[in-house]
Amino acid sequence: MLADQIGVTLVLEKVEAGREAPGEEVPLEIREDRHFYCSPEEFRRWAAGRKQLRLEFFYREMRRRHGVLMRDGKPEGGRWNFDASNRESFGPGGPGPVPRPRPFPPDPV
Repeated sequence: MLADQIGVTLVLEKVEAGREAPGEEVPLEIREDRHFYCSPEEFRRWAAGRKQLRLEFFYREMRRRHGVLMRDGKPEGGRWNFDASNRESFGPGGPGPVPRPRPFPPDPV
């Protein structure tokens, strides 16, 4: 059996339980999924000893490490995020009219 890390995250306990049944010896190879910025082991090291695991702080570390939206070691635009701005209310009138989607001509494929 072959699985990537995200699949393992979702079903590993059940697979392991089935592999331990008498007479059920199924070889299992777990491969690291390269679609993530860090491995589960790297995340565990980052998380070790922290009182709280706030996703925002993990994102900051990944942005620093991989240079994503960074300029001269600082966040692009001078701020890590704009979450506080995104929490403002629309008010009693709602969000207002939604613009129509911009049309694009089909590709000649």
